[in-house]
Amino acid sequence: MDLVVIEHDIVPGPGMIEALLACDQPWCGHPYHIGEGRYTYGLGLCKVSADVINHRPGLAIMAMRDHRGQVGKVRWQAVNESFGRQMARYGYTMHHHAPAAAHLHYPEGPGGGG
Repeated sequence: MDLVVIEHDIVPGPGMIEALLACDQPWCGHPYHIGEGRYTYGLGLCKVSADVINHRPGLAIMAMRDHRGQVGKVRWQAVNESFGRQMARYGYTMHHHAPAAAHLHYPEGPGGGG
């Protein structure tokens, strides 16, 4: 089965999860606000296809290794980048969906943005 990741502080809009599941791309996601008018794509709201999971079963473990090779030692702030590097290493590029999902830690609008 495909894996849809929704971080605890992300609120998908109507139809976003369905759109990810219907997408034929191996890795896709919606952007989310990260403050100061900036948006990013990452593990906040994304889908990783069953094909990726089945053909690269150790990919997530590799993304969690620090510079010494110790698993689970990557700081949580670096997990998005580490996972993205591992995906790119195997030729996967995230397919981007619109619109942005709500991010509870970095609300959009006046006074928002963390």
